[in-house]
Amino acid sequence: MEKNRYEFQINGNNYVLKTQRSKDETDKIVYYVDSEIKKAKTALNYRNPTMHATLACLNIADDLYSLELKHKELLKISKEPMEKYEPLKNEFDEFKELNKDSFEKIQKLEAKVKELENYLNYLTSDRDKFKLELDRQITLSEKDRKDNEYLREKLLEQEKETLHAKKQVQELLNENRK
Repeated sequence: MEKNRYEFQINGNNYVLKTQRSKDETDKIVYYVDSEIKKAKTALNYRNPTMHATLACLNIADDLYSLELKHKELLKISKEPMEKYEPLKNEFDEFKELNKDSFEKIQKLEAKVKELENYLNYLTSDRDKFKLELDRQITLSEKDRKDNEYLREKLLEQEKETLHAKKQVQELLNENRK
């Protein structure tokens, strides 16, 4: 891999670093080292740059050691989950494969349910139309029944009047014959 060349300053001194890291990563490292040396300078009243660098190195080594301990702890904590990951992933993949058909069946059944719901809506709509028509026909039939009853009553009255008139005519005829 190609190495990148960077120039930078730490504690007022110029340095060149060849690394495979990016400029951003290198800048963060340089900033960290420079800030540790500045802390060491503040902590020590001596003007000896070697002592500042040594204290900074000890602080950096202490940070590194703390991170190493934390890393080991995290490795220990993650060991069991990492060991279980692959078998669980395989089990999940098998489960997914086994249920692939079920998923497709569910989709088909959902489509069938939707189709039946649409058909039910169609039938409900038709039923409602037929019910309205039936109600209309019942209303018309009821009106016709009432009209027929009224006409029957009128017809009976007319028949009675006709019989009465016939009876009067008969009586008049009988009177005229005498």
